[in-house]
Amino acid sequence: TRHLPLDQWYYDDVDGTTVHTLDYPPGFAYFEYVLSNNPITTYLLSRGWLDERCLALLGDDDNAPSDSCVKFQRTTVLISDAVLYVGAWLAAHAVNPNNGQKAFVAAVLVCANPGLFLLDHIHFQYNAMLLGILLLSIWSLARGAAASALKSTELLKWDVLGAF
Repeated sequence: TRHLPLDQWYYDDVDGTTVHTLDYPPGFAYFEYVLSNNPITTYLLSRGWLDERCLALLGDDDNAPSDSCVKFQRTTVLISDAVLYVGAWLAAHAVNPNNGQKAFVAAVLVCANPGLFLLDHIHFQYNAMLLGILLLSIWSLARGAAASALKSTELLKWDVLGAF
């Protein structure tokens, strides 16, 4: 998403040499755009701590990531996990307002999901962030803020169904 205009995000294939075009919903595409086009990423690139190839659309014969690229991708997943941690904590306490121990255990169980660790942290996906948005919606509903919960739900619907 860094090097292509929006109208080419789902169509550019490096002159037919790659099958690695965008295969995820628009919400994630915009999220990836923000990750690759921000002052921190620009700073990392200018200092040589991140290579430009990490953010480029490469052909299948030339797409091995560098160590700095893998570190960058893992870091973005870990940072986005903050949405999960906050959502799990708030939702667990909203559902168990008078029992801090149950709320803590519920939040830990959600955050320690081995499937999320394996999928998100090894394959560089952001499913934990989406789960965090869902949990924030539950927290909003428990607080009686239905409008806020609906906004979060609309975000999830647009992201998941937006590509169809």
